[in-house]
Amino acid sequence: MKTGRQISRFFQAHSLGLIAAAVMAIATIPAQATAASSDWDKKWAEMKAAAQKEGKVVFRTGSSETRSYRQILPELEKKLGLKVQLLSGSSRKLAGKIVAARRSGKYIADLWLSGPSTIVNIFVPAGAVQPLKPLLVHPEVVDESKWVGGGLPWASDWTLAYGATQNHGLIVYNPDLLDPKEFNSYWDILNPKWKGKIVMRDPRLGGVQSPRTFFYVKLGKKFFERLFDEMEPVIAPGARQGVDWVIRGKYAMCIIGCNRAGERAQRQGLKVQPVFPKILKEGFPVGMGGNGMTALKDPPHPAAQKYFINWFLSREGQIFYQKLTGNYSLRNDIPRDGVEPINMLKDEEKKYHWYGWTAPGPREESQKWLREMMKKRGFQ
Repeated sequence: MKTGRQISRFFQAHSLGLIAAAVMAIATIPAQATAASSDWDKKWAEMKAAAQKEGKVVFRTGSSETRSYRQILPELEKKLGLKVQLLSGSSRKLAGKIVAARRSGKYIADLWLSGPSTIVNIFVPAGAVQPLKPLLVHPEVVDESKWVGGGLPWASDWTLAYGATQNHGLIVYNPDLLDPKEFNSYWDILNPKWKGKIVMRDPRLGGVQSPRTFFYVKLGKKFFERLFDEMEPVIAPGARQGVDWVIRGKYAMCIIGCNRAGERAQRQGLKVQPVFPKILKEGFPVGMGGNGMTALKDPPHPAAQKYFINWFLSREGQIFYQKLTGNYSLRNDIPRDGVEPINMLKDEEKKYHWYGWTAPGPREESQKWLREMMKKRGFQ
């Protein structure tokens, strides 16, 4: 039988052994991290070399972003070590051209940087896209904690949102004709006093999916039915025309997709308010706009495609993108210098944010439903 002193010595020795083991385990962590980092650096160098061997990456992005990229193309190519070919044209026409080329066995583009509408409506039915997730390998990209909301901002199986803008401008108005103090909710648009005084973008368009889906989810079908049945809204041929009518007093407000045209008009000193001075009850949408990454199937430069995706979505790539475009990157580990004030997502407004890209079901459902509902009411 062991004495108390023997038992004490046993536990002291055992504790010292545990402590020593713990110290050894802790000491190996930096070495393991260094090894992992070294392995990744080697893999990244190999990916870059494979991309540079192909020599080029081809992609399409939005028209305003394309102009920005062209201005700094030499700098971008130097960062990547690749030639960059930018495809220009309207999304629908260019997508049709790419699909037609595929049918004849020609694969002309690697990536599509834009919103999800063209992807879902044109590329997916044509079998022209591939799932993006298997291509994401950079540790900074796959770390979900580095993205706003604590998860990768998927807009669909094929498209990852990487940038966003808040949209306080669901109602663009003439300050001589509308007092925002009368509004507490978007339901107030349906006040009988606004009958015949509303112009709007066509809510069936792909380019207004963020505000359309917001109204559809937050207010429901009844809002749109009452809007068309009771308020006699006029569909503008474009945002600029709608805002011009508001400026001239023909209508008191322009809703759904007029905010950018309203901002430009206000900067020119014209009498229009593109943003409400207060947040209404339902909050506001934060949309991805054209800031989505999609990988085309059978790319002409597969190694360059994969390398560009991971560089562009990494911390370095998103700092570059944010400064270039003035948009707000959805990475939460980068500085915000260069972001235009109108695009900034404010921390104090987080409870009002509604992230539009998280609603792919309502996005497509609302478009289909509106097409049927408006057709019944005589809209072609």
